[in-house]
This record gives sequence, C-alpha cells and structure tokens, in this order.
Amino acid sequence: MRLHYQRVNPDTGGESFCLRFEGVVPDGVGCLLFNAGRGVDVEAILDADRGESLLGIVLTSAHPECYSALDSNVSENVPIYATRETAQIVAASLTGSKARSMDHPERILDQFVVIDGWNQLLEGLSVHPVPVGHAPGTAGFLFEIDDGNAFRTVLVANEYTEDAAAGFQGLSLPPELDLDAVVLDAPDQTHSPNSLTEACGVICDRVSTASSVLVTADEPTALHVTALLGELSNGIGMPELTIPVGRIGALWEQLGYTNQNVRPMPDGAPPMDGNGVVVATPATPIEGRSKRLFDGLVDDPSAAVIRLTHRDATPMAAARCMAQSLPWRHEPTESSLASVLESLDPVQVVLANRTTTMTTGTPVQRDSFVWEVSDDLVYTLYDGSEWVAPAELDAEAASRIRRQQPDRYDAPRLSEYGPPIELPRRERVDITTEGVDLGAVDARFGHPPEPVASEPASPAASDAMTIDSALDIIRSNLSTVEAILDQEPHTATVVDAGGDICLLRISDPDPAFEHGQSVELLVDPLTAGVTESVTEESEAHTAAQLDGERSDATDETIQN
Repeated sequence: MRLHYQRVNPDTGGESFCLRFEGVVPDGVGCLLFNAGRGVDVEAILDADRGESLLGIVLTSAHPECYSALDSNVSENVPIYATRETAQIVAASLTGSKARSMDHPERILDQFVVIDGWNQLLEGLSVHPVPVGHAPGTAGFLFEIDDGNAFRTVLVANEYTEDAAAGFQGLSLPPELDLDAVVLDAPDQTHSPNSLTEACGVICDRVSTASSVLVTADEPTALHVTALLGELSNGIGMPELTIPVGRIGALWEQLGYTNQNVRPMPDGAPPMDGNGVVVATPATPIEGRSKRLFDGLVDDPSAAVIRLTHRDATPMAAARCMAQSLPWRHEPTESSLASVLESLDPVQVVLANRTTTMTTGTPVQRDSFVWEVSDDLVYTLYDGSEWVAPAELDAEAASRIRRQQPDRYDAPRLSEYGPPIELPRRERVDITTEGVDLGAVDARFGHPPEPVASEPASPAASDAMTIDSALDIIRSNLSTVEAILDQEPHTATVVDAGGDICLLRISDPDPAFEHGQSVELLVDPLTAGVTESVTEESEAHTAAQLDGERSDATDETIQN
C-alpha cells in the first residue's frame, strides 16, 4: 500500500485536498476528495493513465466554502460522505424556494451517505467519524487501511478545536488509540485566538446601545452564534431574545437545540424593532433573507448590522446604520496543536493552512515527520514499506524517529477489537467549554468602568488658591459655554468598533453632514469628564466598497 497527499485548491480557498490509496483498489489507485471548494476540478487532478478513480467526496463541515463546487465535481454513483448533521445543514441550503443554485441538487442529496460508526468504503479501507469541535456538524475521520499484510491508521481532522462548538465536543479520541498519520490544519497566526469572545462582546455591546441588531452568517456559524448568545443571556443578564430566522430557525429545531432565550422563527422574521438579536443567512446581506432584513435597517442610524466572516473583516456596504464585519474563526492555535500532537503521538504529521502563507518554521518540534504543505504537488506519505520523511530532514534524524515509533501492526484491528470511539454528537451547550471568555463579554455589556471619584480639596489647599487661578478657571468655563451656545448641539452614542477604532453615532444628524467632511467635536464635560476640541479627517474608506462584499459573496450565495 502506498499513500499520497495533495492539496487541490491552495490558491482559491485551501479547504480541499485529496488522499490517494494505492494498492487498496485492484489494479488502480482509489482517491478520496475532501471538500469540494472553490476552484476544485476533480477530473483535472485524477490521472487516468495511472488508473486513478474517485472513491467518493468527504465533507468535513457544512460551511459553504466546503461544498461550493460540489455540483461540478460529483459524478453519478459517487458517494458523498458526511455526518448526519453536516448532511442536514447542506440539505437545508439546497432545498426550498430560495435554495443555493446548483445544477444537480437532487442527485447530490440522493448520493449523500451518512457515516455513523465504522463504515467500510471498500475491502481494506474503513472509516469512522470523530468529534473535532470547530462548528456544528464538523467531524474528523479516522481511516483504517489494511493491505493484507498490516494495517495502518490515518486521522483526518483538518478543521478541529479542543473547545466545543455549539455543544459539539472538541477533538476527542481514546488515549490508548495508536495513530500512524494525522492531517491537520496549521495554526493561522494572522488572526486572534479570541475572535469568538471579541465577536460575542461586540454583539452584546450593540444590544445595549442599538435599537435593532441583525447578525448575518453562514449556516454553521449562525447556529454557533445563536447557541452562544442564548447561553450568554443567562451569564450576563442580557434580556433580549436571540431569534434565528428562516433556515437557521428550522435547523435549530431539526438539530434538537433548546434554550429559553432563543425563539426560532423558521417561516418568517420579526419586525426589526429592538425585540431581540435576529440571526439570518447568508453572511453577506446582499441577497436572501439577510438582504431583506438589512434593507429595512439601512437608513436607521440607531440600528446595528454585524456580519460574521471566516476571512479578514472587510467593510460592508455604505449605510446609515452601524454596519460592520467581524472575524469568526474557531480554529487551532499553536498551543492546541502542540497538545493534540503530544496526545496522539503520530509518526507522520501533515499540516496545511487555509492561506498560501504558511507559519514561519515548524509550529512544534517533536519526534515526528512534519510536513508543511502550501502547494498543490503530490506528496508520498507511505511508500509501501515505511513512512516517508520530508526531503529537508536528514537521514540520521529520519532513522532516529522511525526507531522511536512503536510497532503498531500486531495489534487487533480497530474496526473489530479497538477501543470505543465517540461519534460527533450535540450535547448541552456549556459556555465554559466553548472557548468564550464570559468575563470579557460581560465587561462590554452595559457595565462601563466605574468613574474614579476625585478627592475633595482640603481647606488648606482651598485657602492657597489665588484669585488669578480661580478667574482662569471661570474664563475657561465661560468659553466652553459660549462655544456650546453658538453651535447646534447633537447627541451621539459612543460605539466601540473593536481594536483602536471608536465611532460616534449621531442620533439626529444634521442634513449638512456629508461623508468625508471634517468636523469639530466638543465633548460635553458633564458626561465625559473632560472638555476638548478635536479636528479629525474622516478616512476615505469609511464607506465600504460594495465590490469587495460581492467578491466574498461568490462563495456564500445562499439565499433564504
């Protein structure tokens, strides 16, 4: 048996790759495609002269980017393997009056094969799903390969977290399980590991300041944020309901979620009048239910629209409402990668990143072969006799690593006698296992820091105050009063937009205000504790470029 690995769309998404099993299929090479993302052309990567054929397509999650090219890559009678929850979420996006546009949705649904326990794909190749967190329905897949001489184990957990995701347990395997090879996502050093806490904090902050709040996301993310907001309502005392609408409301019920702070509305949407946080799809609100709700808020300066994105947070379309994009990335960190590899102790480690820029250097130094793959070349991981070392590893080091690995091939087959392996299943949502910092969110939800009271001046200090200094203070105060009387006052709400960006939302803006205009602000000392005049240029990119939004929408054109 020979095993090969290839990333198939590193420049257009990076979520798709192929495993080639040579010597398992008689007189040929059996190939499994993991995720059919943007830019994937399965016919172009299969070599017919070598007898390569597609055994099936495995969906590791129900994010749209994992199946956006499914219709152009699935052939008749080719199974699509997934967990039950992933199949449910994808099916919801492909059916209904506002379904995702695909050429053969009925055939795709007919060819779904739910993997629930050990499943024999063909003689000598079996697979079992494992919990990996990340998002609702996401799963890893444990493969047992038997070529008649020995068996080997390969774990694919390209999307994983140690934290749970909306009740779906993080990466979990029996401690006594021996693994030969693992395929994982490398940590992405370009984003904050606390993005879920930051996003939830911003949403809860908007609840306390905005008249209406709309959150847009793809299906798994929308389910995830709905579950977290429902639990946060208890933890921080947020009285508003979370209302998943359309297919998110339907999926909430289908997957068995319940929470007294969540009121699903599968068949409609409430009026956006501040009665709760409404969650809708798609993530980019230029179509479907998200667009209809966004259109109702676009001219309301007191409303807030928040888009959750897996990519960099880009500006949203120009609007009078508060509209912003926030990153929602529940992915491995360097510490979690080190912890997982220490626990699994594999011989072969394949790391890939969703971006073409890999981490600098090997994320962990350990006694394993570590491959960092950022291109679309085919790499041989097992050559028929031993696990292959990366080319940059010298022969002495490779020999030392092989000697330290135990003999795994005399043990009983996992599928017949191995330890019980948990299935990806939804459990009760517990905020402490979800990776969200409740204290940080609570600090943003209507609990500003208490002002520090100034010490009263002592009699001696009062007596020492000169008449001139007292007059200076009076003149300063009179100047402030005159400035306020000479200008039309406006009431504004301070909005923390994250990072070092702080915005002022004018409650009743003068028609004379124009985008890009320079204005002089006078902060009321009665509410801010300080008087200052600041002249500031508005940045040219405050109004978002709609073209950027439409580019992102290419991958997530789910209408609802």
